[in-house]
Amino acid sequence: MNWHAAVVHFPIGLALIWPLIDGIGLITRQPMVSRTALGLMLTAMITSLVATATGQMEFDQAVAAGFEAELLNQHASYGSMVPWVLMAVSAVRLWLPGQIGGIGPWLGVLFGMVSWWLIVHVGHTGGVLVYEWGVGIAAPTSHNLGPS
Repeated sequence: MNWHAAVVHFPIGLALIWPLIDGIGLITRQPMVSRTALGLMLTAMITSLVATATGQMEFDQAVAAGFEAELLNQHASYGSMVPWVLMAVSAVRLWLPGQIGGIGPWLGVLFGMVSWWLIVHVGHTGGVLVYEWGVGIAAPTSHNLGPS
């Protein structure tokens, strides 16, 4: 089973949605909504660690299958930055409000939205590897070709 493909969509989706939900919570002054968003943010950070670890395993398997490491490096390099960026965003979002007050949560949300570029880029480069180069795709066999 390709574990990377199974887990990678969680941090992508969560990292893209939490700033929106947090912003809604801040606008509507609903602390429970913002707390829910913070839970999503922390879950994105944790699942990004799992996605990075499984991605490294897939990298090694792809190289063993004959794919050039240079083909995989851009995705791997940017992908390995995601947990660090999400940790930094989490720290800003959780720490800054206590330091500077009312604008602090909004700066955390802004940092979360800025991280979207990295998240989307990593997702796009992963999609290119799978859909254009066939990385991680099993070769067709008689059992998965369908009825004859």
